[in-house]
Amino acid sequence: MDRVLGKIRISSDAKFAVDGTCRMTRVNEFDSLGKAGIVDGDEIIAMDGVPMGGFNWFMLEIEKLGVGATPTLRVRREGVEMDIPVELLKKRKLNFDIDEAQVDLERRIAPADENAF
Repeated sequence: MDRVLGKIRISSDAKFAVDGTCRMTRVNEFDSLGKAGIVDGDEIIAMDGVPMGGFNWFMLEIEKLGVGATPTLRVRREGVEMDIPVELLKKRKLNFDIDEAQVDLERRIAPADENAF
């Protein structure tokens, strides 16, 4: 997955199978899935009762629902199926001045004595 959708925070990694299901390979504890309790190895098999239809289907459905919605994901964990509600969180916006960050970086890596080289 590892994509940030429009305004929704989902950046966990997953592998999608031919049947459309999705096995989580690296869950980001700070995104919508991680905060809901989805863990590495979970297999998402349905959303709101509809069988998973692959990566593109999942992303489009999430986008349609929008920030603040709480779809229920049907998850298979170690052979046991469970329903997990997932609140679609708003992605965080990084606010910083790129020029200021560059100056700070240069200051951190610059030698203490410019005549040292």
